[in-house]
Amino acid sequence: MKIVFDTNIWISFLIGKVLSSLKDHISSSVIELLTSGEQIAEIIEQVDDCTDQKDNFILDIAVNGKAEYVVTGDRDLIRMNPFRKIRIVSCKEFEQVVTKAKDSI
Repeated sequence: MKIVFDTNIWISFLIGKVLSSLKDHISSSVIELLTSGEQIAEIIEQVDDCTDQKDNFILDIAVNGKAEYVVTGDRDLIRMNPFRKIRIVSCKEFEQVVTKAKDSI
């Protein structure tokens, strides 16, 4: 499962304990994390569909990286769910998805 985590998720993870379970998900073999550094040279298609233009780079990474999920706290992005067959979900929703995936292994 390929995942793109929005910057706001990383910040929440670093400064709080609310998303502490994120560490377990990242180290899980169930998901593959896509980062902008790995994808920057591979951005072939640029997206210009989000009402908040500064969020389009998240969609760029997701589309070009063939992600299955974008995990975000951004309402503009969540309103776009699904976007080109990419599910855009909150961290809480994502935790439920990963828990189900782990249970099915």
